[in-house]
Amino acid sequence: NSQLVEWTVFTDKEKIHNLAGLTVDWMKYVKENDPEAARLPYIPLIIAAWEMGMDVVLRNAPALVIASAPAVAISGMVDVSLSLSYLELAAQKMNIGTCWAGLLHGALLSWKPLQDAVGLPKGHIHQYAMMVGYGKPKYYRQPERKTPKIQWK
Repeated sequence: NSQLVEWTVFTDKEKIHNLAGLTVDWMKYVKENDPEAARLPYIPLIIAAWEMGMDVVLRNAPALVIASAPAVAISGMVDVSLSLSYLELAAQKMNIGTCWAGLLHGALLSWKPLQDAVGLPKGHIHQYAMMVGYGKPKYYRQPERKTPKIQWK
């Protein structure tokens, strides 16, 4: 009920491309300096794609929306996630596609150059980003999912 979520929106394609590049820079750093993370199979693939001119980080999205909340928000990450979920539902009603930007989120947790470029409001530590635009693919059925594990009591 405290409504502490704030929004940072990028619509400049050059700035969005720069954020994707900073995310790739973080991946390069992680690959060289964190043996555990370096074993993640997608990191070298994303770096290679970027170096070939393909943006698989933010997918050349025309807009990037970042929801954030301050450290004092006890349920800040939940608030951010719910806010973006509502954005996702509203966008769908307007035939606008969305995609959660998990790679940018990971980099934004610790990569200072990206943090500086994004410029979240002071004290905001809870954040997640979502790409917004008109999707190219058309889906005719939902992707297959594992059967949920439910404990009935």
